[in-house]
Amino acid sequence: MTDETADPAHARHQRAVIATATGSTSLLMNVWFPFLPLYMLQVGAANEASALLWVAIGASAQGAGRLIGGPLGAAMFATVSLKAGFATVGGVMLALAGLVALAVREPPVEK
Repeated sequence: MTDETADPAHARHQRAVIATATGSTSLLMNVWFPFLPLYMLQVGAANEASALLWVAIGASAQGAGRLIGGPLGAAMFATVSLKAGFATVGGVMLALAGLVALAVREPPVEK
């Protein structure tokens, strides 16, 4: 950690950047989240209750992933080097990109 008394303007700038990034992410999440049930109806949910159920399942899975992945990631970065941690995260992101590419490749289900 750096000493904030050495350059308080730099520390204020860092806090402002972090606050802006966090605030804009939260704002954007709250903007698109109410439209998810409508999207689920378009992609094949049988009714509004089913669409809300799938949105709830997705939000719960995301929350569980954050609860599990956050501490695991912090422990990994704390125990191994930063370089190895970023390499692992990069590998996971590459694997996820491959899964998304495979999912997009499949033709949509016709009704």
